Amino acid sequence: MDAVSNSEELEIFETDTIRDMIDYKWETFAKRQHLFGGFVHLCYLIVLILYINHTFLVLAPVVGEDIVPTHIIIKDKVDVKRQREMS
Repeated sequence: MDAVSNSEELEIFETDTIRDMIDYKWETFAKRQHLFGGFVHLCYLIVLILYINHTFLVLAPVVGEDIVPTHIIIKDKVDVKRQREMS
């Protein structure tokens, strides 16, 4: 396989023997690893979407000009945003 991969002749990959060898290696080793990696990335994507949905849409929906979640900026149990509006 090293001799084939270092070869400059791309036509060698069109032969039945090399194609069968590549298919065997794909089915035996690589396919399972790529499917597992794809599954892990899909799980990460689902968790990220759920986190963004819960954090920015459920807990503090952005309305109008309010672009900062007010439940985060509370200092000494006094809402900083309301304190600014009163000043």
